[in-house]
Amino acid sequence: MHAAVLHALGKPPRFGEFPDPTPGEGEVLINVSAAALKPVDKQMAAGTHYASPREFPVVCGMDGVGRLEDGTRVFFGGARRPYGAMLRHGWRGAARRRHASVLRRSAAAVRRDGRAHCASASAMFFDP
Repeated sequence: MHAAVLHALGKPPRFGEFPDPTPGEGEVLINVSAAALKPVDKQMAAGTHYASPREFPVVCGMDGVGRLEDGTRVFFGGARRPYGAMLRHGWRGAARRRHASVLRRSAAAVRRDGRAHCASASAMFFDP
């Protein structure tokens, strides 16, 4: 898959290939539709956030909107590292290619707000 990949703190992420995730027990794949770039994402990449990554490479992005494999639309956060939310999605060549992140099932909340994926991704998680 293609993603915004961070190779070192304080350096800009680069668009590039990243291994596809494999879910473990109790985890699900999220087919990412949209992810917002927020101040916390910049802090994580700069190394100024207490939870900044210490092992590289990692995919940037704390949360986003996507679909479970059964098609359920969800807001998600807390992907298992090294995976994140900033993935390229859509069609590649003649075949659809999955661009997915992996996380605990409990970290995905069903969204039925009727908003477009991008608007839902940029809304705060607790937004009604």
